[in-house]
Amino acid sequence: MAIDSKLRGCDLVALKRNDVVMASGEILVRVPVLQRKTGRAVRFEINARTRRLLSKWLARPTGENDSWLFPSDRKLGSISTRHYARLVDRWAQSAGLKPRLYGTHSLRQTNRKALRGLRKASNV
Repeated sequence: MAIDSKLRGCDLVALKRNDVVMASGEILVRVPVLQRKTGRAVRFEINARTRRLLSKWLARPTGENDSWLFPSDRKLGSISTRHYARLVDRWAQSAGLKPRLYGTHSLRQTNRKALRGLRKASNV
């Protein structure tokens, strides 16, 4: 989702299920988001591969914290931007990349070579 959306971490972790899923349960192709930092409305496209993976992600049981796209397992609400940053560090490390060179902002950039490595490592 981070790669497809190019959203800042704070906007990505704030996504709710109903932001990306239609009433029919189908994943939206284009998603409108109001950016927190700029206040601008943007739209991003979720590619077919990400939609398939997102469907699998959303099919897992989440309990009472199910309104968030990326729910926290420790509190009601979404994961924190810091937790998201730690996940990116782990993905970079598992891809054989230097985590200090990659962060949440890297996922907003168009460096496709590095992103392919992260995708491969996380199987997404």
